[in-house]
Amino acid sequence: MLHDVCLMNLHVVFTFDRAGVVGKDGATHQGVYDLAYLSNMPNIKIFAPNSVISLKNYLHHALYREKGPVVIRYPKGRTNLPEIKETQNPEKVQLLRDGKDCIIFSYGKMMEEAFSAAEILEDNGYKCSVADISCLKPIDFDGVENLSNGKKLIACLEDVIESGSCSMQIGNHLSKGISYTEYLGFNLGDNFLSSGETEEILEAANLKGVQIAGKMINILDNTK
Repeated sequence: MLHDVCLMNLHVVFTFDRAGVVGKDGATHQGVYDLAYLSNMPNIKIFAPNSVISLKNYLHHALYREKGPVVIRYPKGRTNLPEIKETQNPEKVQLLRDGKDCIIFSYGKMMEEAFSAAEILEDNGYKCSVADISCLKPIDFDGVENLSNGKKLIACLEDVIESGSCSMQIGNHLSKGISYTEYLGFNLGDNFLSSGETEEILEAANLKGVQIAGKMINILDNTK
């Protein structure tokens, strides 16, 4: 891929299934390592749809509007998300839920946990925005900055290892001077995953919505 496609900037579209945590497929089949190497390849674009509809739209975009190499990574199974109006530009961060206190950036199947965390935060008195990163490379940092401005807490949630992750890249970018109280990057760290149900693996990694919300509430309570 690096030499035969990216180096020559060829228009080749790769589709990666089983992106993220895939549960009982086992330690050798967890799709959590791809961003670590893909995010370091020049010329490539990486998209992460959150639904069947967005998968179709991103595939059409990749085939007919892009000129260079593209990766579309999508999870095993379907997502269970609120009805979402699809953005016309998958390269831009899309605000899916608006709230004044904090924001969670996510993508793919982990959008479910982001919405779950936002609901719990609201039950505890905090209005939380949820935004879909959509394009993992290059990240729409202008959109990230615009949506993050004025928020007390910013978080990024994903089910990949930390190296090359969006949470790492966004944290590095925001450290350049955006006004916010604190930033939290939620990912799988630097670990291999064992076999098990997807929900069990996410819970063991502290990536369930209730766990994310708990950590965010603790910080927000201390910033009053």
